[in-house]
Amino acid sequence: MNITKQSGTSSIQKISKKGIFHLCFLIGVLFSSCVRYQCITISSSLNQNETKEFLDETDTVRMNYSFKGEDFPITLTVFNKLHQPIYFDWKNSMVILNGNQLTDAFDHEGQVDSVAPLSSATITSNNLSDKFVPLSKQDKITDALIATSNGNLHIQQHVFTEETSPVLFRSVVAISTQKDLSSALLYDHPFWISSIYQTMDEALSLLSSDQFYMKKSTGFGTFMECTFGAILLVAIAAVTPQGQ
Repeated sequence: MNITKQSGTSSIQKISKKGIFHLCFLIGVLFSSCVRYQCITISSSLNQNETKEFLDETDTVRMNYSFKGEDFPITLTVFNKLHQPIYFDWKNSMVILNGNQLTDAFDHEGQVDSVAPLSSATITSNNLSDKFVPLSKQDKITDALIATSNGNLHIQQHVFTEETSPVLFRSVVAISTQKDLSSALLYDHPFWISSIYQTMDEALSLLSSDQFYMKKSTGFGTFMECTFGAILLVAIAAVTPQGQ
């Protein structure tokens, strides 16, 4: 009798654990549908290439700017045109965001300090913001067609000029040909947000180099997260043998 009882209990636990797996999968599906994305396009007076990177070139360097990614990153590829190394002066490099100076924008572990002769290096910023940009019905709003993994999608986007943009920023990078960072030159490049749209679509890999995105759970998503989290804990406790 004891053997039969243990076998029945084991079967119930297996079924219950399978049910928890399906519950976790369901939670993941529900959460993914409760996330709103804000997709943002950057503009500048700089020229752009075919991949929508922003370009600047001098006798010393060639710079390619990309903003593709999550939470407002800056990716800058610097090609050294000289036959000697160039050095980054990070203490005097910064991002100026809506008039606020962010002196630690490029300060992180693993950041490169120099570029060898006739070669390139990629530098990255810390993420500049994970907060949605406030939108207004007073903004200029236009209809647009965007490409997603599920086909083309009609959206409404908020459009801005440099004068009306809610976000203006400058990337200031100090570069020297001297290892002691003397006589550094400042490469100061202005940018602004030129359009914003919001979507529930997750196919953000299709964004170009002049776009980035941010995401947040909807109010319903946050509620469901708490509710299903509590249910999941109760379910796990119910199938966990006593004494384990």
